Amino acid sequence: MRSGTIIILLFVVVFSGWLAATVFAQSASVQGPPPLGWHGIDVGRTLEISANLAVVAGASGAIVLAFLALRQIDVTRRASQAELTLRLFDDFQSDHMLAIIDYLRRHELMSADDKMDFAKVRSDPKAEMYFYTLANFFELIGHLVQSGMYSPELAERTFGPILRDHWKRCEPVVSGYRKLLESPDSWKAWERYVENM
Repeated sequence: MRSGTIIILLFVVVFSGWLAATVFAQSASVQGPPPLGWHGIDVGRTLEISANLAVVAGASGAIVLAFLALRQIDVTRRASQAELTLRLFDDFQSDHMLAIIDYLRRHELMSADDKMDFAKVRSDPKAEMYFYTLANFFELIGHLVQSGMYSPELAERTFGPILRDHWKRCEPVVSGYRKLLESPDSWKAWERYVENM
């Protein structure tokens, strides 16, 4: 994509320069014999050559600047992706999030098949609040990936197994809240992430 953009830019600049030089040369030839300047130099031809050299130099400069700008954009994007990953991972490894996961496990809110039980979560206000916190965190990652703000490859390497594992465990609770709240799109970005990755 980048090399295609650079090639198009180069073509446009060179074509514009060629067109300008051609028009200039035709207008000079229409006016009669070329004017002679200092020591008999053909001024029209000299200006034509100068214009062509300026176009070539300008095109080369534009290509270099475009390449450097694209490279800087890529470096900035990678740095922001790394920062976002660290922030998300810090949030997931925070004492608060670890306490949430520990609470849900210690209070046996998962049934024998290792899936969370909607009735148990719904009957425990603290578990309900903790479920919302955990599910909304995973939903945020799904939204970031789907909106293009977070690299799918980086999200998969960092959070993929965690998102899938927790989806398997939380799916009955998600379904229960979707029915209860009459909101079929609740936590949809998390679900789409699990289905598509």
